[in-house]
Amino acid sequence: QPLPFPQRQGAGLRWFKAADSRELSYEAGFAAPLAVTAVSSRWDRPATAEQLVSALGLTNATLQVEIEGAGLSNAAANVPVLATAFELSPRYVLVTSAPQTPAPVPWAGTVRAADGGFSGQFTLPVGASNVAGRSAVSGVLVIDEASQTTVGRGLLRVPIAGRRGAFRSAAVVLKQ
Repeated sequence: QPLPFPQRQGAGLRWFKAADSRELSYEAGFAAPLAVTAVSSRWDRPATAEQLVSALGLTNATLQVEIEGAGLSNAAANVPVLATAFELSPRYVLVTSAPQTPAPVPWAGTVRAADGGFSGQFTLPVGASNVAGRSAVSGVLVIDEASQTTVGRGLLRVPIAGRRGAFRSAAVVLKQ
């Protein structure tokens, strides 16, 4: 908080978004600030994907995936069917490993060993809350000391009808 400031703000981190009709996502903004928790961890570049698997404490190189928001969820019996687990290949590719039936929507993704970022895309069919098309995913691997199991967090941009490029965001959480 810059000084001098006429009134000190309370402790904690808050996020808000002002209304802006030119925005492609949440043009109405958020009326009240949302409380946010921030985590960080040091990133040591692994020499191999196997070292990354070990550092993250993964079993069988598998990352459990949680997706929720923007009208999407990868919980059981939801449509469209989204991945619930990725396997990290020796070339840092994230391959869908679950569910196997019914087949989930197509996914392609990778981990950047240099900085711990992950990215990819789902190819979504048209749904009640989205239009068909590529939905970009971006995030970062991080070991959350509080939960001990969360190893990555990111966002899924879900394309919606209206203006070209308009989207909503869904949370993507990667766990051991």
